[in-house]
Amino acid sequence: MELKSAIWGRRTIRRFLNKKIPKNLLNEILQAGIQAPSSCNQQMFYFISIDNGNLKRRLLEEAGFKWIDRIPNPFFVITDKRFGNERFANIQGAAAAIQNMMLYAYSIKIGSCWMAGYGDKAIVKKLLNIPSYFHILGCVGFGYADEKPIFPIKRNLSEILFSNKVNFALKKSNNPDDWSYNEIKNLAARTIFAKSPNIGYYHLFALELEKQLDFVNRNLGESVLYLDDISGIYIFELAARKPDSKFYMVSPSEKLIEWMREKADFHRLKNIHFIYSRNLEVNKKDFDTVLCLDQFNRIPADNRNELVNLSYRNLRKDGKLIISFLNKYSIYGMLFRSGVARRYGPEISLPWSHVCEIITKNKFNILERVGFNLLPSPRLFFKIGVPGRYTFFNRYMRFLAKFNFFEGSVSKGFLSRFSTTNIIVVKK
Repeated sequence: MELKSAIWGRRTIRRFLNKKIPKNLLNEILQAGIQAPSSCNQQMFYFISIDNGNLKRRLLEEAGFKWIDRIPNPFFVITDKRFGNERFANIQGAAAAIQNMMLYAYSIKIGSCWMAGYGDKAIVKKLLNIPSYFHILGCVGFGYADEKPIFPIKRNLSEILFSNKVNFALKKSNNPDDWSYNEIKNLAARTIFAKSPNIGYYHLFALELEKQLDFVNRNLGESVLYLDDISGIYIFELAARKPDSKFYMVSPSEKLIEWMREKADFHRLKNIHFIYSRNLEVNKKDFDTVLCLDQFNRIPADNRNELVNLSYRNLRKDGKLIISFLNKYSIYGMLFRSGVARRYGPEISLPWSHVCEIITKNKFNILERVGFNLLPSPRLFFKIGVPGRYTFFNRYMRFLAKFNFFEGSVSKGFLSRFSTTNIIVVKK
């Protein structure tokens, strides 16, 4: 295969046929990795083949490495950080080896997937007997593809090429108010292609999500408009739980709509309709329910007001708007009171007073405010990453993580003020 065809044509594969790759071909793929450039030719990277079924099970159940059970030939790539660690030289060499392997695999019609989300690093290192002086670059899975992913969004060269110097702001900001709405939406639309339609995204707190879905489901009407769903976490679950209701999702991204349609087809959901609209305007104006879930914290303040105003215009008389937001005065929200950089872009926790002002300004009456997740699970610390000097707490945090405590809590009244996520039901 021509090199250009391999570079432009390779896609990340997450569904594989139940078909073994001959050992000689696997060795050829690994040999391609060895040919990669590395600092001073040190080649400090190593490969760990995972071909033991019991080990795969333990990586899944103990370390939380999702989907490893569906990958025919997973290889962990590690690098010795004692040598060439300055300026990430050893990491660069290992990353180049991974890219070589994936391109060569594609050239011989073998699919691959580079996974940084391999679960709890400390547990993975223990299970694979990896010393503390090694980095784990990730896990690369190989197999024969059982899917043809949609062509992803790639940025134009003009967006990323600078001459001699860059023009970025000297101080970083993770506050959406310092970003444009288009910048945030373009990043979110690109990011959605990080997963195949059959996998989707995961909520940070699984038990909290389940409680939220139950609550929202009880408040849905027969005709539901979801304004610009970013991740697909909610709409597919809600549509599956409420098959007799009709769901409409409107988005300013044609690519995101394409991805959503494929996901709906995969899950055989016939009650979701997708609408492309640059300004989120839709022709139908008499919805029972409008949803603004998991996005208030991710967009500038002016656009929050526009979403609520748009919701008012699209609701029939006595229709309900349901909004969720990350509460600034929760334990989790206090961590992000100045903003945080997440997968979809910047995000910031919000005070109730700000959300309430937008709601009342747009002529809505508040019916109910419910709080979810009073005390986040200690699992959060392993997702975010525990700083090295505090790793001695790991054993205690792992013990506490076995219990949910208040993660699944649903609070009303006073306690809702301190819950991680607030959901508000308002009426036109």
